Amino acid sequence: MSQLTIGIQVRIGGVLTDVTTALLSNQAGTAGLIRDDTLEVLVPDGTPFVHDGTGLYSYTFTEPATNLTYTYWPELLYAGATYRWEDHVAGATETFAAVTAATTPGWLTYQECIEYLESFTRGAAVGIGPGVRREAVVAAYEEVIQAHEWLFLRDVHPIQAYASQTTGTISYDHATRIATLTGATFPAWATGEGAALYLDDMFCTVEERLSATQVRLTTGMNPGADVTAGSYTLFMWFYPLPADVMYTAEPVSELSAILGQQVAWGDLARLHRWTQQTGAFRRWCIGPNPNGGDAMYVYPAFDSAVRLDLPIKKRPREIRRTGFGPSDCAGTIAVNGTAVIGTGTIFAASMAGAILRISDTTVKPDGRNGDTAFFEEREISSVADATHLTLKASATSRASAGYRVTDPLSVGRHAWDAVLKGARKQLGQMADLKNQAELERAAFLALHQAKAGDAKEQPRRVAWSGGYRSYRLVDSYVPD
Repeated sequence: MSQLTIGIQVRIGGVLTDVTTALLSNQAGTAGLIRDDTLEVLVPDGTPFVHDGTGLYSYTFTEPATNLTYTYWPELLYAGATYRWEDHVAGATETFAAVTAATTPGWLTYQECIEYLESFTRGAAVGIGPGVRREAVVAAYEEVIQAHEWLFLRDVHPIQAYASQTTGTISYDHATRIATLTGATFPAWATGEGAALYLDDMFCTVEERLSATQVRLTTGMNPGADVTAGSYTLFMWFYPLPADVMYTAEPVSELSAILGQQVAWGDLARLHRWTQQTGAFRRWCIGPNPNGGDAMYVYPAFDSAVRLDLPIKKRPREIRRTGFGPSDCAGTIAVNGTAVIGTGTIFAASMAGAILRISDTTVKPDGRNGDTAFFEEREISSVADATHLTLKASATSRASAGYRVTDPLSVGRHAWDAVLKGARKQLGQMADLKNQAELERAAFLALHQAKAGDAKEQPRRVAWSGGYRSYRLVDSYVPD
């Protein structure tokens, strides 16, 4: 348990002054300090303070638990007069961290949002088409995503950086752009996804790995002529990033929290072309992946393997499947663990990452607030064909069930209401409803509450002395 210190200072005429005695003692003479919840005496009556210096007194005790408050009574004797008062102090609190439930998490989906707006428009007796409702949900989703640096969009992308290779020699045939390695083999990573060569003092990039001993170089980055038994350095000059990365922070590793200097993409390419070196990580940048998307470029050629961790902000999932489209709920399904077999279904590859909502009957399920709410929901891992898909987690086995497939919104549970209220606001603006101002206020409040809920840890309050407290003795004089 933690240690808690209480302290007092005594000044006479503004000058720190020692007293004759400084004790912990209440008026009844039964306690010096008690815990407030049980009134248990933790410090006996008459316990002396420790004299820390002229006019300075303190006492330290061990707390029996966290989240407690205490009452104590300093008693001072000075110039023959007794002074006593009551005071209070709070102890240490435990740290409350975000806890992930062991059960399958829930999702706010496109289906939920559409049903929410349908309910709203019925209650407001407003006829609004489904296209407008979908547009309102998408607009609200985008507005919430852009309104804050949400924790639920942050992640760390690990990159296994490879050590460069120099064993053997390479011969290059410019007519075919094929480089043949003798005395070693090309590693599996020597592909068009980032591999490069320093060959015959030229910076070359790999287009594809043909075999364990041959690679084809790119059209624009090769020696330009045949090379016979040349020395080489094979390395990775970029590492592809996932498609959902919006932007990144500085990379870190097990050895350093600040790793390398960020430079412009053109500067890093010039370094590889004109200053061909191997060594530890010194430069990096984010640039275009020639194969599409983005990549992290590094310099120089690494002389040893290292894991890099790249803090990223993820791009939110695009929402398209409402759960009401022809392919979202056609037919019925049979479930066995993670395997799903459809009858009359129209599964598509684009359903990977979407949410499968399963009914406990053959009826197609509503969202979580509907009259026929779904029984279970699972994320879809992959789709094999129109009647077979695989779930990321097992579901309850059933022979025939109704279902819906709908896209999840990439928002934490604490931001669900902000999206729903935001969709209502967007709908009010699109339909020019009379209570737009009221809808805007509700959306603003929901967004404000979502931002507050994005703080996932309660800061710890540490028990400490907090310095010495000053008291007016005239206010605590105890008459004889």
